[in-house]
Amino acid sequence: ATDGICKTDTSLSITINPLPQTVLTADNLCLGDSTVIKVQSNSNNQYTWQPQGTAANNNQTQVYKFPQTGTYEIKLQTTDLNLCQSRDSIQFNIIERPKADFTYANLSKELKYKFKFVNQSTNATGYEWFFTKTNTQTSSDVSPEMVFTDTGIYTIILIADKNKQCFDTIEKQVPILEQMVFYFPNIVTLNNDGINETFGLSKEQKAFVIEYQIEVFNRWGELLFKTNDSNKDWQPNTIQQGVYIYQAKVRDIYNVLHELKGVVEVLR
Repeated sequence: ATDGICKTDTSLSITINPLPQTVLTADNLCLGDSTVIKVQSNSNNQYTWQPQGTAANNNQTQVYKFPQTGTYEIKLQTTDLNLCQSRDSIQFNIIERPKADFTYANLSKELKYKFKFVNQSTNATGYEWFFTKTNTQTSSDVSPEMVFTDTGIYTIILIADKNKQCFDTIEKQVPILEQMVFYFPNIVTLNNDGINETFGLSKEQKAFVIEYQIEVFNRWGELLFKTNDSNKDWQPNTIQQGVYIYQAKVRDIYNVLHELKGVVEVLR
């Protein structure tokens, strides 16, 4: 500035501060899960979420529970110590979780330990199988075939995923046996000693049954008992002592049908 005689110089220093930097991430994007939205930024910043989740509005992490599948957007306003503000947002899709399931069958009577695992998962796009007894074999096939080198109880795990975003896991204990044999007792003793007082499969055999039917007749061909429930045994408490005829159909866990016929003696 000048008054015509004297001259002065005046300057003003201005600091331009950068806007606060933010990075938004979204985790747990399956329907029914608690979706977590996090912001990576300076911990001294102030945050305003729109909409707000279950946490305090100024929290760096928000949790949401979305009612249905679809595309959602979360907006964030960040204010730093210099009162500078930035705005950010994140869009993401909430998708339905897959449902993992499978069945299995013995493929060949000649090659006793070759099994087919039939994938029955729904809403899935990828699969990981784990076959474990002492060592673990794996497969990413939809419905793999597996040759086992030994008998025993194997733990079979299937992990089904939807776009590598949502996952579901099922685990089954699968018996790998040389052969499946069913038998019924040939005598029932009604003497109240708690042994052989009912007629049916043993508890160990019942674990290997998926379908079942049995009928019991007297010597004149009259039907005395019939059931499709392998857990329901014949209790001949009111039956006279004598010999009775049975016929049964049992489908095992390998989907093989066994047809059995014979006689059982009831003693008092």
